[in-house]
Amino acid sequence: MRLLWVANWASKIGDVWFETALIWYWSLTLHRPHLLSLLGLMFTLPGLLSAVMGVFADRLRGKLLIVSSAWFQALLCVGLAAFVTNSAQVGLVLALMGFLEVFGVLRGSAINVVAGIITPEERAQFIGILHGVVSGIRLAGRLLAASSLLWLSIREIALLDGLSFVIAGALYLFLPLPWLEKRAGEQRRTVWAFFHDLAEGVHKVKRDGLSTRLLLIFFLSGPSMAVVSNDLAWRIGRNIHAPSWAYGLSIAMEMVGAMVAGMLGAKLFRRVAQRYGVSLVFLIDFVLLGLCVLAIGVFDSVWIPMLSMFVMGVLQAAQNVLAPSYVLASFPHEVIGRVASVFSTVEVGSQAVGSAVLAICASFLSVQWMFVTAGLLTLVSAPALFVRIKGGLVTSPTARNV
Repeated sequence: MRLLWVANWASKIGDVWFETALIWYWSLTLHRPHLLSLLGLMFTLPGLLSAVMGVFADRLRGKLLIVSSAWFQALLCVGLAAFVTNSAQVGLVLALMGFLEVFGVLRGSAINVVAGIITPEERAQFIGILHGVVSGIRLAGRLLAASSLLWLSIREIALLDGLSFVIAGALYLFLPLPWLEKRAGEQRRTVWAFFHDLAEGVHKVKRDGLSTRLLLIFFLSGPSMAVVSNDLAWRIGRNIHAPSWAYGLSIAMEMVGAMVAGMLGAKLFRRVAQRYGVSLVFLIDFVLLGLCVLAIGVFDSVWIPMLSMFVMGVLQAAQNVLAPSYVLASFPHEVIGRVASVFSTVEVGSQAVGSAVLAICASFLSVQWMFVTAGLLTLVSAPALFVRIKGGLVTSPTARNV
């Protein structure tokens, strides 16, 4: 259990550090803003492969997939170190970053399968602490990545990222798991069988009505998350006319909220969900999320975005603790990888769709009204999905499985 914590932290530290430093480095040296958008696409687009990776993780159980993915990422970092300073090889760097994230998705899917064998108490603690540490790393990365380029080159940071993957892979070797888990019966290897397994994960989710509603609320909250990610700087700088430090502090407050809630609140989130059910917790969570986004659009005080972002950090920590815990506790271990990957695919896809919708809305809505519209969508969707017309909450026999 602790090995899994340390290995994930080691790889995440190097990964976030290099990603953030690369954004700073390109913004200073290339003077081509569209490349930063493409780089952001490389960070997120591989997440759409989660469903496919989940099937691989279910078929190749054991630590072989986890270790090999980490070490392939290390090799990719060596390639990045070789080409990252060559402005003529920007396309190759983007491709390498895409493959780096693909192997990250594959490793994450394999770890989801491993997490299925951890006790529920340890699982909630593991997910919560991991989310808190990752948020802390992202906060430190945003604050320190630029300054780190003063005493380290971008090539050296890429190599340190590779070293973090080597260390993680070495730690994974000591996990008390077989290299490849023996499966009962002969496993089909045809392409049709692969897509059958993929469809089985979707079918398992559809049969559990509560999981379907969770997926829908994640999808419908996509515009809220997208408008915060894409337009918060515009809202604070051009609408509220606040100084640049206000935007930086707002982003930092989100990370602080996520870090504190993830590390200290995981057990509390789980206890509340066990007592009242995940339906009530997610109803409150997404209603508050909609209110926060709505408040950023309605009020012109510089302190509202800061407070709202802190609350949103706490709310996202609760989602990131309870959603995986619910999935891991509610579905058979044999299909955990593909079921968890359905959730990951919808989460990533919702942000992509949300960004596309907002790009269309920007032609006839101001940024302020985009915040208001996205917030209202989330605010209305949560009760519509989790509250029955005749009263009471939508629930299922698995509602307290966290």
